[in-house]
Amino acid sequence: MPRLLVVGAKSKTAEAVLRALRARSRGDWEVLGVSHRPGEPREIYGYPVQVVPGYHRRHLRNICLWWEPELILNTAAVTDVDRCERERQHAWWVNVALVEVLVGVCRVLGSYLVQLSTDYIFDGANGPYEEHARPCPVNYYGKTKLAAENVCQSSGISVAILRTTLIFGTPAPWCSDILGWLRQRLEGEGPIPVAADLYTNPILVEDLAQAIVCLLQERPTGVFHIGGRSWVSRYEFARAVFDAFGYPQERLQPVPAQQLYAGRAQRPLRAGLKWEHFAQRWGIVPHSLAEALEFLRQRGYSAGARTE
Repeated sequence: MPRLLVVGAKSKTAEAVLRALRARSRGDWEVLGVSHRPGEPREIYGYPVQVVPGYHRRHLRNICLWWEPELILNTAAVTDVDRCERERQHAWWVNVALVEVLVGVCRVLGSYLVQLSTDYIFDGANGPYEEHARPCPVNYYGKTKLAAENVCQSSGISVAILRTTLIFGTPAPWCSDILGWLRQRLEGEGPIPVAADLYTNPILVEDLAQAIVCLLQERPTGVFHIGGRSWVSRYEFARAVFDAFGYPQERLQPVPAQQLYAGRAQRPLRAGLKWEHFAQRWGIVPHSLAEALEFLRQRGYSAGARTE
């Protein structure tokens, strides 16, 4: 029975992975989750979650060595781009130093690591990007995630780096995503400004979870990309969401990213990731945006409220 440690267990990605494991394996996986967030839930789909406040290095390492996992999945990260710019020490601690702890554990135990990364390691000049594209981050968040990749790639351990992009569609009430953000903005008044020239290929969280489960089962090493089938601007994404759920389209206001993010961290304008290599190898074809939104609509999607 594979023993898996999931770091960032209360993230939207971890929730989807744990849900997929429970549905597929019917208890064939032994799983322990670790989160920095206190409170509920204390277990997810029957898998226990331990809290390590602030991802304290010694405490985290001790849990890893006590649990002795064959596999480690790291979904923990500070993904708020502006917060990373303001709180650089904290961003480095979670996005890089935590990865150094996990890599050290993998060296001792011989564990396999799946490390999540992002299209924000690229400058956004010519996306969507293939796996061999040269990284060139334009903000501190991207720099920390690239640094974490470098820690993994120079470690000598068995590791898969899975780069992904804008994740949406979580059903977990303790999480949120861009759909939840849009719904919260609807509760206010006035226009909702959305970047008209900021492009990526958003991925349904179930598709990302399916890709992660493939990596955990087969344990390949290297860098892999996964994203949705539709490459769209944030504004086009928001319009599709509003159309799918019957929200008032007139509330949306297209704004140039340079204006919308003035005085804030720079964003890569034409980012996103090519997913075809992953699909060719594992047969996973992600949903288009229209398909994903119809799937969520039929599921009775309800936006959550928090992020890992």
